[in-house]
Amino acid sequence: MSDKNSIKMKITKWLMMKGVGEGILAKEWDVEEDGDYIIAHLPDYNFTIAIKVDSRFVNFFLFTGIVSSRLPPHIKLKLYEELLRLNERIQMIKFSLVGEEGLVVGEIDMEANSVDYDSVDDALTSLLMGMDHLIEDGFFEFMDMKKRDTEIKIKITRIPTEKYIW
Repeated sequence: MSDKNSIKMKITKWLMMKGVGEGILAKEWDVEEDGDYIIAHLPDYNFTIAIKVDSRFVNFFLFTGIVSSRLPPHIKLKLYEELLRLNERIQMIKFSLVGEEGLVVGEIDMEANSVDYDSVDDALTSLLMGMDHLIEDGFFEFMDMKKRDTEIKIKITRIPTEKYIW
């Protein structure tokens, strides 16, 4: 078994432990695997992420469902300012606009050799905090949940060293 498969198995196991351990990993996650990806959904928070595992990096993706190209200019400016603040305020996470539509995606990258229970829990916590901030700051009404769920299925074709492929 390669390191990649071992890491993927560990993360999947931690997500499926339901109530064992501490932190966000101890919550009730729905988990499915799709190739190199783990798709993890936290029903209590309507929170879904895709986790890409390869031999060098583990990438955590939060697809918010916010499409910036559909926003009025004054809301778009507010969103951009908030994303920059969140990039500075929340450890580990970086938000970006992806593709021509400007899909808002939160991402955490970590080296595969640094993955342990606590680092995965920290990554998931940071992603949840980022989503909570976007909701608290009034962007929930702009979150297209159907679009978000579609994004998750489409993005699993992403190659970590390349830009998002649409």
